Amino acid sequence: ATLLHLHAVHPSGPVLVVGASEKQRGMTMQQLRPNLTAEELPVEVTSLVTTNDRAHLYATSRAVFVTTRILVVDFLTGRLKPANVSGMVVCNAHKVTELSGEGFAARLFREG
Repeated sequence: ATLLHLHAVHPSGPVLVVGASEKQRGMTMQQLRPNLTAEELPVEVTSLVTTNDRAHLYATSRAVFVTTRILVVDFLTGRLKPANVSGMVVCNAHKVTELSGEGFAARLFREG
């Protein structure tokens, strides 16, 4: 939560948060809500968010909770350029392997 708060104060591109459980997303939002405006809070990207809306959210430089599948698709299609991303937070990284979706997304980000 502290990292996302610091980013909200000095944004330079979206910070992507992948692999967060519903509980982790909720706890993070609960910690951030007292200190940030609604426009500074992280947004959640799920399959319900259209591709155009995702592109707009990425351009706002906010922190974004995003599913691994959507992030990989957006990287591969060029909807989101890794060079435009400030950083990536991989929740539960101790469970990530080179062959997992999160591992693949991190590799695309690093190599982008």
